[in-house]
Amino acid sequence: MSNFSKFNHKSLINPNYQDSEQYIPLKDIPFKKSADLYVINPEMVFSIRAMYRSSGDYGDQIVAIVNAESDPDSVFRMALPRKYVEVINVDDAGLIADCNQGLARFRITQYHSKRFNKELNDIEFL
Repeated sequence: MSNFSKFNHKSLINPNYQDSEQYIPLKDIPFKKSADLYVINPEMVFSIRAMYRSSGDYGDQIVAIVNAESDPDSVFRMALPRKYVEVINVDDAGLIADCNQGLARFRITQYHSKRFNKELNDIEFL
């Protein structure tokens, strides 16, 4: 069981990741949408290497640096659903430890939104 059951919010990228051999500068990491990843393989499991808080045109978001467990060398960035902005503390020591140990894993899910009358994506932590 990982520490992802407790959440809060702040704004630092995982400092251990920045100092590791796995580190890739953010500008060199491609960005992928959860909807596109879900279409490729709905059963795919992803591991979070690091997270950071980002601000954009639509407000703050949590961005995760992830890789598919089936292809550990394919690293990319992905925005987590907005509901996690208020609950994930990206510099929580327990969450950082989970990322470093490979315990921060999730699967992308899909649901129908009555409000928007379309299919939307969420994530399920494993």
